[in-house]
Amino acid sequence: MSTLVYAPTGWGWFPGSVMGGVSAEDLPDMPLLARISDPQRRNAALVDMLKDRPALLAILRPRDLVRKYGLAQATASMLLTKARNHP
Repeated sequence: MSTLVYAPTGWGWFPGSVMGGVSAEDLPDMPLLARISDPQRRNAALVDMLKDRPALLAILRPRDLVRKYGLAQATASMLLTKARNHP
């Protein structure tokens, strides 16, 4: 797992945002995800998690979600697009 560097106030980034050192390995383990039987609820949980991690969202590729959570490629692509385009 990489070391996250958070921006202090006045450095040009939003204070507290991740400046660097982020990778797909920083995706959280979500052991209870497999227990959600409704695909819409599972997908919503993943989108919410991704929206809360904008630094990760910027660098993730669908294959990262496929490897980590066992999603289908099309589902992973759809979830990334949805999280990136959230209001």
